[in-house]
Amino acid sequence: LGLDAPPDGAAPAIDPDGFRWPLWLWLALGVSFGALLGFGPATSWAGLAGAAILLIGLLCASAVDLRSHWLPDLITLPLLWAGLLQAVMLGADVDARVLGAACGYGVLFAINQIYKLRSGQDAIGGGDLKLLAAIGAWGGPWILPFVVIAASSLGAIAGALLMARGTHDSTSAFPFGPCLAAVGAAAVLGGEPVFGDYLFLVGGP
Repeated sequence: LGLDAPPDGAAPAIDPDGFRWPLWLWLALGVSFGALLGFGPATSWAGLAGAAILLIGLLCASAVDLRSHWLPDLITLPLLWAGLLQAVMLGADVDARVLGAACGYGVLFAINQIYKLRSGQDAIGGGDLKLLAAIGAWGGPWILPFVVIAASSLGAIAGALLMARGTHDSTSAFPFGPCLAAVGAAAVLGGEPVFGDYLFLVGGP
């Protein structure tokens, strides 16, 4: 994507010629269109546009994190604000979306601080915190417990497979962003048809 992790204290290096937006754009649009068609004929064009924006952001964030182990503010922060703007434009519960963003950041921040007190080092990067905040801004606070637990489980499985192949060990850095993105997309786009029982248990809409 043309985004490489910047050296300490330096600004992010962006190579405009390295961006390959058309590939990710068409892939995101295809996936979002297919997902939304599965929810019935009542799907609106506004919902389709929102899904496309969400998936473009999550796909780009995942690609950069896999390549550089870095989630840039250039992607996560606009994605967060886009989720809040979508709530305003569609007449959704804006307060719930704001709470989702705050809780998304706060949950991982608290987990990281507890780990840091015990080990003296960070377990979660700041970009992961902002990415979960963006997911909360799109889906509200109700999806966050599912996203954190499912993404952690997915990450543990992926890490175990990589260790079994000998490409990683227990000290190797592992990009958590793609796990958050995959589960977050499923949680936000799935909604009532997919997560109806879960939303009922946590008191969601």
